[in-house]
Amino acid sequence: SRGKLSFNEYHLLSPMDKPIRDGEKDGLGWLAVVFNPSEGRTNENVNKVTGLVLDIDTGGVKREFMEETLMGFEFFAHTTYSHTPENPKWRVIIPFKFPLSPSMLEGVFNHFNDLFGGILDTCGKKPSQLYYIPSCPFDGPFESFLHSGIIFDHLTINADSPRLNSNKINSSSQAT
Repeated sequence: SRGKLSFNEYHLLSPMDKPIRDGEKDGLGWLAVVFNPSEGRTNENVNKVTGLVLDIDTGGVKREFMEETLMGFEFFAHTTYSHTPENPKWRVIIPFKFPLSPSMLEGVFNHFNDLFGGILDTCGKKPSQLYYIPSCPFDGPFESFLHSGIIFDHLTINADSPRLNSNKINSSSQAT
């Protein structure tokens, strides 16, 4: 946990209390990219993207839905600071088998957004998006899990369908 407010105090904050809310969840962060040296954290400075991060802030999404939607892929999921049992909020990290150029990230994001019915936060399209390390209010609920499977390969996306080409998945999973 990072903040000083209890779970109940944090979730009683109104939208007008955004500076307090942001201060409570502010902390260390990470990115799923490799930057060009000494250029700063900008989208233009991203050299390679090593994974996709899905922010699911709509509520109502349960672990079983994520596992079914992501089929046999390897991913790590954890609840976010704003998560409640009544309004679940998740972050899902999908590692890539091969790093992508930043120009390919939006297409891969759109593929997964289609799989999730358009509910993903569009911040996942930004290569230089910073994500906080997992945390919750000091007395709040927290869930995380690692789902074992094959590492996502962008070459398995079938351009004619938002679903993955299962023939390519089966052959690539046996190659690893």
